[in-house]
Amino acid sequence: MARRMLLLLLAAAWSVPAAAHLLNVFAWTEGDTIHGYAYFAGGGRAAGARIAVRGPDDTILATLEPDAAGEFNYVTESRVPHRIVADTGDGHRATWTVSAAELGAAADTTAQSTTAPAPATDPGAPPAGDPLAALVERAVARQVGPLRAELQAHARRARLGDVVGGIGFIFGIAGVVLWWRSRRRGP
Repeated sequence: MARRMLLLLLAAAWSVPAAAHLLNVFAWTEGDTIHGYAYFAGGGRAAGARIAVRGPDDTILATLEPDAAGEFNYVTESRVPHRIVADTGDGHRATWTVSAAELGAAADTTAQSTTAPAPATDPGAPPAGDPLAALVERAVARQVGPLRAELQAHARRARLGDVVGGIGFIFGIAGVVLWWRSRRRGP
C-alpha cells in the first residue's frame, strides 16, 4: 500500500501541467461600439475563437473574427441588449452580456431616424442626440473599459486559496477511501 502511494506521489510530482483551460470573454462599450476580447484562464488570448453577437431575441447579428491579439469590435445598430458568445470550437464557450444602458447615445441615432423617439426609461441617461453627452460617454468609457477588463481578469484568476482548497479536497477524498478500505478488511 505504501509503495502504491509512493508511486502515486512520484507520478504527481513529475506530471506535465494540465492543458485544460477556461474560456472567458469580456466586452465593454465606447459609444455605440462594443470592444472586447476572448481569453483563457491565466490571461492568454483566444485569437482563434469565433465571436457571435446576438440580439435580444437570440438572433445572430454578426459573426466576428478576432485579430491576432484576440480582440474584436462591433458597431451596434440599436440600443438593445447584446450577448457576445465566444466559441473555440473544441467545446470551450463563454458569454458576456452588454446591456442596453451601457450603449451610448450614439447608438440611438439609427433607431431615431426610422422610428418615433421612445420615452426615456433611465432618468440619468443623457438626452438622445446630444453630441456633448456622447463625447463625454465615449471619453469615460475609454478610461473605464480597461479598468473593468483588469478587474474581470483578476476575478477569474485561480487564487492560492482555491489551489490549497482543491488539494485539501483531494486528500480528504483519499482519506475517506482509505478509511473505507481499512474498515472492509477488518482487524
